Amino acid sequence: MIPRRRALLSAAVAGLLAAACASVPIGLEAPQVSLSDVSLQGGGLFEQRIGLVLRVVNPNRRALAIDGMSFDVELNGKKFAHGVSDRAVTIPGLGEALIDVTAVTSLGDALRQLGAFGEHRGVAYRLSGKVLMSGFGSLPFERKGEVSLPDPSRGSGGATSRF
Repeated sequence: MIPRRRALLSAAVAGLLAAACASVPIGLEAPQVSLSDVSLQGGGLFEQRIGLVLRVVNPNRRALAIDGMSFDVELNGKKFAHGVSDRAVTIPGLGEALIDVTAVTSLGDALRQLGAFGEHRGVAYRLSGKVLMSGFGSLPFERKGEVSLPDPSRGSGGATSRF
């Protein structure tokens, strides 16, 4: 009786391992995701919606079939906004696509960032999350950058950015 239980247990474990391995994107590099545009979409007193256009670059030779994504945005090292998207898109091998998503921020997170603007000459940001792959689980991404604000003592110079 005990050898039969061991055999059943071994078969179950082998099946679980095989299923787990089938969902891992073997040999795929994570896509490169960066901010292409930002716009205020509105909201109320306690919650604001921010439109983001994300540039998603596929560094792989094969197409990436993306079912959606989830992401977080930090400004100057502090949580600012988060979002999800169920927009499906296929990015060709060694290609790219622009994806419109909406992020949500709370009144507290927005006020915390407004209070910090006097402390910094620029805004450092971090965009991180994961893309959900059709049939392959997910791939993580992370992008850091900085937007320099104009120095008021230097006249009417414009803002510069390093994305």
